[in-house]
Amino acid sequence: MAANSGEAQSAPSAVYEYRQLNCEVYAEIKFETVTFTDVDDHEPGSCDTAEVYYTLIAYPAESKQFWSMDNTFDMDCGTYIFDRMAVGSPQASIGDNYDTLIAPIDPANPSVTIWPFLSDEDDIFGGVNDHLCSVATVIRMPYQNWANYSKKYSLRCGEGVTSSSGFDAEGYIEFTVKGFKAPPGGP
Repeated sequence: MAANSGEAQSAPSAVYEYRQLNCEVYAEIKFETVTFTDVDDHEPGSCDTAEVYYTLIAYPAESKQFWSMDNTFDMDCGTYIFDRMAVGSPQASIGDNYDTLIAPIDPANPSVTIWPFLSDEDDIFGGVNDHLCSVATVIRMPYQNWANYSKKYSLRCGEGVTSSSGFDAEGYIEFTVKGFKAPPGGP
């Protein structure tokens, strides 16, 4: 580039070349609800009250644990919203997205494993904690398809998971997975 003023002309500037960084692709996993149609905490009747703690996992990136064996959340039959379930948990912080995980998508292995699990804390008579409800799924597709991906999932308790002790609840977990592009440095 050169500037002209009348007959005068400046020396051309050096060539400027700009290379746009590739956008990275991420998956946003938003855990919406867990619905229990039956809870068996080895009490008389159905729809027992379970003392729950849970973890949300999006591998290979992030996990969030709420409540603990020493501080549980009571649940029985019904629908629970993940964002509201975390309120009051010692692990919850103001401003957190209690129900959302972000996972970067690796071009060499364009997949994400989603694995929420809810456990029932049984401290009566030295009881073993029960697997209340868990699902596991791997979403895999070509890397270029992730940026525009959006799908809602509804998986029944135990789907995709092997447990030697079985599960003590019947129901399902609902979550949405959305892909998006973001520049390096943050979604």
